[in-house]
Formats: sequence, structure tokens, C-alpha cells
Amino acid sequence: MKTEGSGISRLLKNTQIYFIGNALNRLGAFLLLPLYTHYLTPSEYGTLELVLVSVALVKVFMGMNMGHATLRFYFEYETQEDKDQLTSTMLLFVNLWCFCLMILCIVLSGPFSAWVSGNTTDTTLFVLGFILLFFEVTSEVPFACLRANERSLLFVATAGINLLLRVGCNIYLVVSLQKGVEGVLIGNILAAAMLWGFLSVLVLKDIRLQYDREKMRALLKYSFPLVWATLPGLVIRNADRILLVRYTSLEVLGLYALAMRFRMILEGFVLEPFHLGFGPFRFSIMNREDATRTFATLLTWFTLLLSFIGLLIILVAPETILLISKPSFYEAHQIVPLLMLATLLHGMHYVVQSGILITKKTKVIPLISTVTALANLVALYFLTPRFGAQGAALALVLTYCLDIALTYRSSQEVYPIPFELIRIGKIIFAALLVFGASLLTAGLPFWSALLVKVALGLLVFPAMLLILKFPTKEEVQKIMEGKERVSLFFKKSVSSV
Repeated sequence: MKTEGSGISRLLKNTQIYFIGNALNRLGAFLLLPLYTHYLTPSEYGTLELVLVSVALVKVFMGMNMGHATLRFYFEYETQEDKDQLTSTMLLFVNLWCFCLMILCIVLSGPFSAWVSGNTTDTTLFVLGFILLFFEVTSEVPFACLRANERSLLFVATAGINLLLRVGCNIYLVVSLQKGVEGVLIGNILAAAMLWGFLSVLVLKDIRLQYDREKMRALLKYSFPLVWATLPGLVIRNADRILLVRYTSLEVLGLYALAMRFRMILEGFVLEPFHLGFGPFRFSIMNREDATRTFATLLTWFTLLLSFIGLLIILVAPETILLISKPSFYEAHQIVPLLMLATLLHGMHYVVQSGILITKKTKVIPLISTVTALANLVALYFLTPRFGAQGAALALVLTYCLDIALTYRSSQEVYPIPFELIRIGKIIFAALLVFGASLLTAGLPFWSALLVKVALGLLVFPAMLLILKFPTKEEVQKIMEGKERVSLFFKKSVSSV
């Protein structure tokens, strides 16, 4: 039997590699962010955000959560023949289904544009958005296959290729050809289409195309409840942008969209790499005796990592926005703290949900998602007209609080996990204290404020955790042993020189 340490080591190894891959994917977005905020106005940036979030509303029906279902059932089969048959079945179904739905959406893009934005002048942009969505969704199954086989290095290679393609296409279309929002969408389509072709060839070259009805029936039975669970989730993630346009303006949406890009740092560089590694890892150790203890420990330290990086992002957001964008975008920094808190709660939810997925009690997920989506709409209705973008962000925080509370209760009933709630509370409390202290830097010169904030994040936050006695004696000992190994490594390196 594998030990807890060896299992976590494998998870950390793959997560680190996935981190590099996701970092490359997200790096494209942030390399292009100064380009967007200099060549697009806040209103145009808001239009781009409106198109992307609106077409994402049909994503749940395109993907049918088949990427996740592939991971769940891949480990049900012992023979490679069955696994290849599962992969082939999924690829055939997803590509055909998504193509048909894309054609339908393109035909209805005019009415869809009128419903979302109030006019049909953006119909072409919505058509491009649906095409982009097709290539992104159909790439999820090949990516799931790479994850199931722990081919994380290949994931990094594809991410690097995608980065070069996206940056190159966007710079040419937006800067050289001055195509604006349309150029952004076309550039992303070209990059996504080439990535889709590469992944499809990569997966299909080792398997024979075949379709198994029984396997497909089992996959649909498992994923169908998740489809309805994902639909409310999409509402939660996207309704804020749509309602902001209705209650405020495209300019406000542009500021909110920029703040969302800071949230994407935490999602892309921490959440998504962890999810990519934890997804298959969770199911691979679910029958081990130490599984619940492993999940509890992982949630605590994952929360610490999210809080640490999220806090640093919050602290330096005002100065960063001044450096990368026009002055008209500066107010976006006021929205970042609430969005980071929402991201923290959302990230913790992925681990808390483990018991429901392991026991296959997925029927409760649509109920929870529906309740939280309705709560989100109610909160947006009352908060957005009065507080604008800040109200939309606060509604998101309240929604994820309710979501994680309901999920925790349901998951613990079917698969109890001894989560370390007191230690997690210490992490969040320390982060809030440091954030409060950072507000006192208002009025300081640019570089002085930045220096103080970085010191608060890197030095004061860890010190607060020590004062609150967050780490156990065993963890402190392991940390000291790690420092000694690092110190010894550098001494040997210096002496060899």
C-alpha cells in the first residue's frame, strides 16, 4: 500500500508541472492585458467581456461535463482496451454534439445579441464567440486523457505552443491591423483551433476509433446531474457581468473585467493547476485508509497557499493597474479584494466537495447549485443597482459562502472528513488583519507604498501565523529540516564553484 507521503508527493509533482502549463496559458492573458487596456477603451473592453461571458452560458450544454466524467470513469477500467474505448467514445460524442450546438447558436446569434446587449450590432462578435467556445470545449476531453495518464509534461508543451500562438495572433490583429474587439476574438480562435487539432491527433494516434453505447450511457448517467449543477454555476460566474450592463454601463463592466483578470492570476496560477492534479489524485486514493486525513491536510495547506498569494495580489493591485493601463482603468483596484475572497472560497469548495463525488451522490449537486444561483441573482438584484461593481463582487462572496456551507454539510453526511476548521480560520483572520494594515499606506508615494505592502505580505503575514500558533510542532520541524536541506544545497553549490 502507498503511504500518504508518497501519494501527496505524486500530487505535488504533477501539480507543479501543471502549474507551469497553466502559468503559460495565463501568461498569454497577462502579456496581452497591457495591449488591451491601451488599444481598447473601458467601454470596448466591457463589450469584449460581455461577449465572452454571454456565450459561456451555453458552455454547460456543449461540454456536458464530459472532461470530468472521463476522469471519473477512466479509473473504473483495468484494461487499456477499455480505457481506449472510453476515450474514443467520448471524443466522437463531444465533437459531434458541440458542432451541432455551435451551428444552432450561430443561427440564433442575432436574437441572442439583442437579448444580451439590447441591439444586433454585435452579432458578428457573438458568432466569433460561439466558434471560439467550440474549440475550447472540445479540447477538454483530450486534456482529461492527458491528466488521467499523468502526462503533465506534454500538457506544458501544448501550453507553451498555445501561448506563442495567442500572443502572436493578437498582436498582429489588434496592433498591426487595428481590428479591436473583433481582432481579439479572431486571434483566440486561431490559437484554440490549432491547439484542438494538435490534441486530437495526439490522442487519436494511439487508439482506434470506436463507439460503445453502454459506456456512453454510464457517462451520461453520471454527468447529467452535473450538467444542471454546472448551469447554475455558470449563472453565478457570469450573471454579474450581464447585470452590470443592465444596471450601470459598459465602462463599469470594463473596470470589473480588469479586476477579474487579477482574480484569474489566483485561478490560473494556483486553483487550476491544483485542480488538474487533485482531480485524478482524489479518485486514485479514495479507497486508502488514510484518504480522509490526506484530504483534510491538503485543504488546510491549500487554503494557506491561496490566502498568501491572494493577499499579495490584493496588496499590489493598485500600483500594478497604474503601471499597465490607462488612468481611466485605475478604479478597478477597489474591486479586487472582494473578488479574491470569492476565489478563495471557490477554491476551497473543490476539496470540500470530494465526499459527494467519491460516493457518486451527485444528485445533491444540482440542488445546491440551484439554491446558490438563485441566491446570487437575488443578491445581485439588491446590491448591483446601489453599489455597482462593488455590489456585484460582494454578491459573489455571499454566494460562495452559501455554496461552501451547503456543500460541506452534504459531503460530510456521506463521507466525513476531519477538516481543520480552526487552523483555516487562523489563516483567514491573519490575512484580514494584514489587509487592514495595508489600508494605512494610502497617501504614501508610489514606490514607498509598494515596498510597505510587499513587506506586509511577505513578512508580517507569516509572522501573524506564528503568533496565532498555526503550524504544529511536527510541521515546524519539517519546515526547519527543509530549510537546512536548502541551506546545505547552496553551500555545496558555492563550494563547488
